[in-house]
Amino acid sequence: MTAPSSFPSLQGSRCHLIFQRVVVAAYKGLLGGPCYLRENQCMDRVAVLVDAGYFFAAGSALVSGSGNQRRDSLIFDEKSAVKELEALAQRVAQNSPLLRIYWYDGASRKTGPTAEHSRLAHSNNIKVRLGFLNSAGQQKGVDSLIVTDLVELARNRAVGDVVLVSGDEDVRIGVQLAQSFGVRVHLVGVKPCAGNQSPELRQEADTCTELDISVLKKIISMRQPAVSPATPAAVANKRPASVAKSTSVPPSIRLLLLRLLPVLLPLPMWRRLRSRGGICSFGVGPFRN
Repeated sequence: MTAPSSFPSLQGSRCHLIFQRVVVAAYKGLLGGPCYLRENQCMDRVAVLVDAGYFFAAGSALVSGSGNQRRDSLIFDEKSAVKELEALAQRVAQNSPLLRIYWYDGASRKTGPTAEHSRLAHSNNIKVRLGFLNSAGQQKGVDSLIVTDLVELARNRAVGDVVLVSGDEDVRIGVQLAQSFGVRVHLVGVKPCAGNQSPELRQEADTCTELDISVLKKIISMRQPAVSPATPAAVANKRPASVAKSTSVPPSIRLLLLRLLPVLLPLPMWRRLRSRGGICSFGVGPFRN
């Protein structure tokens, strides 16, 4: 069917080309492609993605100075963590607005999220993503959550920069895919990163940053071990060194006593002692003549 002669055709005209470009741009924007209609609003925010398992393992080793520590032996300051992560994002991403902080951790299948998870989930600008813990207490399913969010944030043009706190090589594919959408990925690790981060992951990132002990001490501290009260039997059996020292008999006095015993004691008593082994106690043990 042809257009009526009274209506001029738009085919090939300037108005038709402009309309076509607008439709294509809107279509691509809806599908997550390049958002030409919102060019000034896209790609100017930063998201922070934190692998809590890596953060606590490497952070506790640095703070304690004696290797990785159990989670229940750590005190975690959520407010300081949010403050330091927001400052880190501003510094690395050149003052781009913060979208939010994603916190990835594992939860027990029996008990569910911990009180720490609940406090973080109720904090501003934080979204908690939980995998699960296996029987050995190891995180499972966390890396796939990180990769999924990396790809979705990049594909939807939600951010232009991502600050990634992790050390696992399994998230490297997510870094590659996010970069293919034009997102810059800034890898952050705990000092020394060469010993706790995958070399391949560090090579893939656009920038690498280390967190030193001065930052970690604001977030993580060691819990003081509980002192168990001593039992009465343990107190009774524990002999003070001063008492033990005062009851010891010098060798010269010991020899003098052994020589005087036959003179001081009646003869029948002395013979009885000799027949039984000559055992006497002066606070230091048996003496024999």
